[in-house]
Amino acid sequence: TLNAVPRSPWLNKGMVGIGTPFWTWQISISALSAILGAQAVSAMRSTSKPEEIPLSARRRLVNRPNTHKRPSSGKSNRIAKVVTLPVSPEFDDPKGRTRAAGAARRRIKGATSPHDLRKQVDIACQQQIADASIIGAAIQVCGYNQWWNTLLRIRSLSKEMKICLGPIVRNQYITALARSASGKKFGIIPERQQELLRLGKEAWDEIEPAQDSDTFNSGLGAALKLCAVANEPTALSWAIELWEWACIQSFQVNALGYSQYVGVLESYRMYDHVDRMIAESGVATWTNVVLLGSLINIAAEHRDWHRADTLWQRLVHEYGISGNSIAYSAWAKAHMLCGRPSEAAQIFDEMVSKGLEECSTTAADHLQALLIVCHSLPSPENIGRVQQALIRGECVMEQESSRHATSTWSKLKSIASRLQSRSTSVRFHDVLVEWKAKTQSSMKEWPNHQSGTKYLVYASPVKV
Repeated sequence: TLNAVPRSPWLNKGMVGIGTPFWTWQISISALSAILGAQAVSAMRSTSKPEEIPLSARRRLVNRPNTHKRPSSGKSNRIAKVVTLPVSPEFDDPKGRTRAAGAARRRIKGATSPHDLRKQVDIACQQQIADASIIGAAIQVCGYNQWWNTLLRIRSLSKEMKICLGPIVRNQYITALARSASGKKFGIIPERQQELLRLGKEAWDEIEPAQDSDTFNSGLGAALKLCAVANEPTALSWAIELWEWACIQSFQVNALGYSQYVGVLESYRMYDHVDRMIAESGVATWTNVVLLGSLINIAAEHRDWHRADTLWQRLVHEYGISGNSIAYSAWAKAHMLCGRPSEAAQIFDEMVSKGLEECSTTAADHLQALLIVCHSLPSPENIGRVQQALIRGECVMEQESSRHATSTWSKLKSIASRLQSRSTSVRFHDVLVEWKAKTQSSMKEWPNHQSGTKYLVYASPVKV
């Protein structure tokens, strides 16, 4: 069944490249996710302002290489840092959405709660201006905020009102499904995860074919990401089926499409396939820092620091890929979740030594790792490392931080102050502040050690 063409394919532009090794194909440099914009009957796009994009997603977009960015929708056609789906004059049609819906879309993008979002969509329906762009904007907001139930309600509403959704809104919906499978308390919600494949395939099959390369690759990437999050054998089968089919279409699979597929294989621990694709890729544009960060983060989620180190050695030291702060953070995360804070701190130290820019997340993660190291052995050297991390982190927090990041940083500073003034009053569980260390790592099961007992020397990291 893995070799079958997907039922009711939404792309059918001819067949090319049959029998040709994939690494010899030319890869386009358009990007992946249809996370910006909405569409009506035509492929008319709208854009989101940078402040409307979640901070973590914005950082990932800004840190991508230019081969993974797209031209802006303006006349200059310059590469934009956050625009991920440009206006295409060939397919855009002003009739696709009305100016009357513009104000409604802006209000929807500014919704701060599911109730507010539903209210704005209801108003648009009452004013008879609800079109696919309204639905697309609402779907985006649901995905960004992980409003699962509201997302499904918006989807049902579009069916009830017989609003014709095109492939861009379909891509947005599939992307939003994968995002919303995680709850606000961090982590996948099993009840949502079980519905992902059914809902995603339903949307995939019923929407019209894509008419341009950008939408083709956006849809492929969105579907592959959903397969990775679904984490079930049938989802893996669908991902392989989609990939084999996509590779014989007239639209060329872009760099992020390759990265997404390799990420799916890594998620399902098909390491031999991943290693072989990387080895056969040569200097393909998809073997880059985006792939590095993605694969390392998957290894971290698997609590497999051995795999993370192997990937880092291969991609950085053998293939010459330079890690960015996102990749270093993922590598440190792999060690942190496995109960190896000393190694995580060393990884962050290396990142800082290379002059890579820190953000509020990396600053907090770095300080968290160093506080554990210092709690285990409060030597002058370790105390000095904590102090340097505090100085750097304060500069970062002054420039950018969310309320959650500010709260976490404040708690970490409090623990650092207590360690320096009265370390005997601080027990190990007090030191676990940052949410990954406190709730996700193997260290949450460790004994409540006293300060200065050198427990990291005797700690047993997670075995994989």
